[in-house]
Amino acid sequence: MSCLDYQPLTFKMMKTMKTYCLLMLCIYYTMWETVESNGCGSFNSRTSICCNGVIRFGSRNSCCGTQAFNPTTSICCNGAIRFGSRNSCCGTQAFNPTTSICCNGAIRFGSRNSCCGTRAFNPTTSICCNGAIRFGSRNSCCGTRAFNPTTSICCNGAIRFGSRNSCCGTQAYNPLTSSCCNGVVQFGRRCRK
Repeated sequence: MSCLDYQPLTFKMMKTMKTYCLLMLCIYYTMWETVESNGCGSFNSRTSICCNGVIRFGSRNSCCGTQAFNPTTSICCNGAIRFGSRNSCCGTQAFNPTTSICCNGAIRFGSRNSCCGTRAFNPTTSICCNGAIRFGSRNSCCGTRAFNPTTSICCNGAIRFGSRNSCCGTQAYNPLTSSCCNGVVQFGRRCRK
């Protein structure tokens, strides 16, 4: 508790010069109270802030690198101060997550709510396959292509259609009628020598 937190002195109490001088000394000390922090040495913490070794003056009470800022009016995005009501960062840029999305450092606007690389897309109408957006009802990927797993199968990057449900290299086969023998599909349930 500092001396300024006590009840104010009345005129009767300050009759003596000694009391007055002690009060002035206390006020002086409180106003110029110093703190050591972050390599700044001594500074007045009521009027300034130490930001990574640099003293900044004013009412800003947060640091962004060596700069001071007011977090109620701005945001620090990877060392860059951005002003306004945007409250999320995308790299060094600020954005509003209710109206946009950050996709690998790129801000995209609109109602799309998923990312595919640096592009945004709507996952209810499309799918992202290794950085490529594919539209339609297909809901599985085979490399950068989309396919419907109820009607086809992906065999090492190749889409194969039909009811065959196993792969042998890039070929699809039915394990009830065929076998995969050293990367080759053979008819029958056993491999021929």
